[in-house]
Amino acid sequence: MVLVNIPALKEYGDLDKFPNSELTELAASAWNKVADLLQQTAKKLNAELVDLEFELESIYNVRYQIYPPSWIKEQIELAKHRNQTI
Repeated sequence: MVLVNIPALKEYGDLDKFPNSELTELAASAWNKVADLLQQTAKKLNAELVDLEFELESIYNVRYQIYPPSWIKEQIELAKHRNQTI
């Protein structure tokens, strides 16, 4: 199952770059790229991670969770603040 945050995609994503792609396929591909980066980072730090690869079973098995854009912006600002204090 793929979780897709539609308001965030509309506000921060550029879906026009992928006109012939299913949204769920894009989400799965993006997750696998992030997972690969995490695995590479863990390897350089001599850490071990569980297998993070995501296999998309069906492009039709989707659960939508809609967040208000104001909440998303608030969370991004909180994350920026947390990163500044580290």
